Amino acid sequence: IFDQYQIPFYLGRSESMAHHPLTQFVESILALKRYRFRQEDLINLLRTGLYTDLNQSDIDAFEQYIRYLGINGLPAFQQTFTKSHHGKFNLERKSNHGKFNLERLNALRLRILTPLETLFASRKQKAENLLQKWNVFLKEGAVTKQLQDLTATMKALEQERQTEVWKAFCHVLEQFATVFAGS
Repeated sequence: IFDQYQIPFYLGRSESMAHHPLTQFVESILALKRYRFRQEDLINLLRTGLYTDLNQSDIDAFEQYIRYLGINGLPAFQQTFTKSHHGKFNLERKSNHGKFNLERLNALRLRILTPLETLFASRKQKAENLLQKWNVFLKEGAVTKQLQDLTATMKALEQERQTEVWKAFCHVLEQFATVFAGS
C-alpha cells in the first residue's frame, strides 16, 4: 500500500550484534581490563580490524611472537621484546628467511599498548572524565577511520547497516554521558 501511494518507508529488523566488529572491539577492551591483558584478549582486539591501522602481516607477526614466547599480562607486554628463541627472531633492521625483526615488533608493541595504557591508567574517575578518555582512545586507536575503511568496500545496503550500528553505539555513549553527568 505504501508503494501504491508513493509513501517512503523503511522496514528495519533487529539483528544479533554478537559478531559485529564493534561489539567484539568493546568486549575485547573490557576483557583486557578485567583479566589484566591476557594474550588472547589482545589478539582478539587486533583481529577486529578496528584497533589501529596495522596491516595484517604486522598483526600476524605480533601474534606469532607473543604466542611463541607466551607473553601474558601487562607487565610482560610493557617489557621490550628481546628474546630470539633459537634464532627465530632477529635484531637486524631487515627481516629475512622467515625471521621477525625485533625492532619492528617493539614498534608495533608500543603502537598497540600506548593508547590502551592511557585508557586504563587511572583508578576511580568521574563518568565525564572516563568518556573523555574513551573518546581520546577511539581517536588514538584510529577506530573511526578503521570502521570507515572496513565499510568502504561493502555494498551500499551493508554500508548503511554499519552506519546505523555506529550511530547506535554513539547514542549509547551520549546516554551514558547524560545519565552519569556530574558523577
